[in-house]
Amino acid sequence: MPPPARRSKRLRLWVLAVLVGVSAIACSLKGGGLHLISDVQQYLDTAYHIAHDHTYTDSPASAPAPAQLGREPGYPLFLAVLMTLDPQLGSFTPECISPQISCDPRIYRSASWANVCFILGSGAILYFVALRVCGGGWPALISAAYLLLNFQSNNGWQDPMSDRLAVLLVCIVMLAACWAWQSGRMSAWSALGLALAGLTLVKASFFYFNLLLFGCVLAAALVSRPARGRILAALAIASVAYAVPVGGWIARNWEVSGQLHLTDLRGGMSLSARNAFDNMTAEQYLAAFAVWTRGFGGDFAKRHFPPEIVGPFGETARGGFQERGQNEYSERVQRAMTERGLNVLEASAYVDRQLELEIIRHPLRHLATTLPLFYRGIWADEFIVLGLPLFVWMLARSLRRRDALAIGLLSIGAFNLLFYAALSSNAPRYQMTAIPALALGAGMAAARLSRARQRRSIAADATIDG
Repeated sequence: MPPPARRSKRLRLWVLAVLVGVSAIACSLKGGGLHLISDVQQYLDTAYHIAHDHTYTDSPASAPAPAQLGREPGYPLFLAVLMTLDPQLGSFTPECISPQISCDPRIYRSASWANVCFILGSGAILYFVALRVCGGGWPALISAAYLLLNFQSNNGWQDPMSDRLAVLLVCIVMLAACWAWQSGRMSAWSALGLALAGLTLVKASFFYFNLLLFGCVLAAALVSRPARGRILAALAIASVAYAVPVGGWIARNWEVSGQLHLTDLRGGMSLSARNAFDNMTAEQYLAAFAVWTRGFGGDFAKRHFPPEIVGPFGETARGGFQERGQNEYSERVQRAMTERGLNVLEASAYVDRQLELEIIRHPLRHLATTLPLFYRGIWADEFIVLGLPLFVWMLARSLRRRDALAIGLLSIGAFNLLFYAALSSNAPRYQMTAIPALALGAGMAAARLSRARQRRSIAADATIDG
């Protein structure tokens, strides 16, 4: 490597180190406080029982409990390991989050700082992903900065939640995909399959992404005769590496419940909460865009819409969309159990099918209400006003150029943006796992603009010389 190139590389690494340091300082100064919401309690309770009883259950009591279905296992398993390493977190018991007992909030510090490490690691890994995709170090730094300095997304790092680990795993999937694509090694494809499995076992929604991904790769193999054998071999290796851990967990859940489930019944409840928004009035539809605009949106909505229109959008509003969807789901499951003689899992599966049929019967209404839900989620990103147009531009350009690697990497973000808007209430934190793809799109756009400027400069110099 020539000395100027070596110096440039060293400078870029120093800039990356500075970005990591600034991000770490910003996180430490802007945490948003600890919130022990129900999701956090389930993660911690499950981790407690894994660490102490070697049983997967989210029982809210410290006494041993039988194994059961629960949330995705990845993050509780990480917390269980952390509990064995950190005596303070190891002192946690499920009663710590009960109304009667208030444990010292400092016991959660190691879990909180682990989230900061996930954020910093994600930014560093994304730099090397963008370096491979963009072909330039400075555009790669833009991608890393997009993620590391995304204060809106990184806020709330103190909560022991799976989102930061999921973002790290998205970046690892991207890096494994680049390695596999550019090296062509079969071992690299198995690493990609394992990375996708890890992501699925932390965020179950990516199970559907992987079904789509593997289906698209299979279709590409069938229409590409020259590369068919190589594509099918890579797909088979990645699929086996993916299926072993994910299939093993599904088999475990079959043994526990007698049902083929990846997680517990939260999927149906999320879909019920989403379908509640299909019943918005025309005025509520307009108000949704105001309510969900980050910053001034809430106050603007209260000034320009009556309380009965704005009120139901509150997360904890009595009779609001969120509460209505969740309560209706529980009531429908209970009714199915009583009227049809089903157990809770069978009744939940029956209600889930009914919810899906409601979407199918009214597809245009569901599609229309997906737009404000999409708008709600994007505000997890500090730079979304710039990042979303650049992302769409780069995705469209990659599709037009048939750049399979770029399409695959950016499709993670496209899936995340659309899936949660269509099938959940799409709280902004659900879109944190889309941010690495948005950040990569920004770096790709910077590289594209830089190359265009260089070409114009060369053409101008040629004109002057001529």
